[in-house]
Amino acid sequence: MGAAKTGDDAIREWAKRWITALVRQSGIVITRNLPVRSESWSSRVAEYAIKELREKRTAILTKAQFVIAKSQGFESWPKFSRHLQQLAESKSHTSQFEMAADAIVNGDAGKLKRLLRENPMLVRARSTRAHGATLLHYTSANGVEGYRQKTP
Repeated sequence: MGAAKTGDDAIREWAKRWITALVRQSGIVITRNLPVRSESWSSRVAEYAIKELREKRTAILTKAQFVIAKSQGFESWPKFSRHLQQLAESKSHTSQFEMAADAIVNGDAGKLKRLLRENPMLVRARSTRAHGATLLHYTSANGVEGYRQKTP
């Protein structure tokens, strides 16, 4: 991980670029009404990364992977990796759940109805993230993922 060798500023810059890209890709606009800010989010990720990477004087791949996984709400890199693999399959349980959660947060009732019609088991499904939230959690300002902190 090149950022760990170039110092804390490089890690902060990496975190800022990464969080900015996540926000852009999510399609969610962070406004004053949301309890999350890109700057504070990237700062928390950077400080966490710096702390984790300093525990051992050398930045090893597994430490970097752990930081990324934890920042996304997963307990380990393998769990995060499985989540990403499942997201790539449009008909997987994980992909369907994430699309339904996004539909709820974005107020897209039509898409949510379609997804539930296609897969009624989604009403009992849980997130693969460590919090294990159900879709019901996403119907309010849910407190589980920063970028989804808005009331539909």
